[in-house]
Amino acid sequence: MLRAMLVAVCGITLTMSADLAAQQNVRLNLQGLNGKVSVNPNAKLEQTTIAFTSSVPLNSTSNQIVFVVQMSGNSAFPKAWSGQARVLSGDGVLVISPVAENGTSSNSGMVFRFAGTPIPPSVKDWPLASFAAYGIARYGETTPLSDAQVDSLATTGKYASEKQPSNFALSSRSFLPDETNPNPPVCSAGGPGATACGAGSGGCTVSCGSGYYACCNANNNNCSCAKVPEQ
Repeated sequence: MLRAMLVAVCGITLTMSADLAAQQNVRLNLQGLNGKVSVNPNAKLEQTTIAFTSSVPLNSTSNQIVFVVQMSGNSAFPKAWSGQARVLSGDGVLVISPVAENGTSSNSGMVFRFAGTPIPPSVKDWPLASFAAYGIARYGETTPLSDAQVDSLATTGKYASEKQPSNFALSSRSFLPDETNPNPPVCSAGGPGATACGAGSGGCTVSCGSGYYACCNANNNNCSCAKVPEQ
């Protein structure tokens, strides 16, 4: 039975009729929290890293989520920014909305979304700059990343677990096939046909848009999206 979807987030009610959701084939189970956000675009790596520290604990071990948004090289990229913001995430969509000291939205925010994924109706009137994405990975939800790990992930594309030797770091891009590396990525979870996967015990998770598949490697807690090979 079709039902209307209703989610209350940070004092904001997000609604969408089930009929409309079915027509657009979009699941909008948005979750939102307030906290400190740092947006770090890197066009060379074709990614934007968004470090979010929640003002309230997410669980008993972490109040952090580090989003790594994969974007194509010819996409527009956001400007670097940091401050207090409301973060809302859903299926194929991530919204960053700066907030003022009194808790109200301020300045223009940004929304990253997969191709074919509309801006959720309840936030479509917010001042949001839209950016195309094909993958959204999440790190740090169980074991927070250190400042050095976040910085390394944002500036070099490398992420090493604290359990690994200090000289051990693998590039998230090294697992993705491209013109110079036709070999398929190493996936301990996910693989061709998968649109989402996770690696390790809370190490990372990723969801991917159309034309890409999810690839997760538990050996180095790496989660990313790889382009589906042309037939």
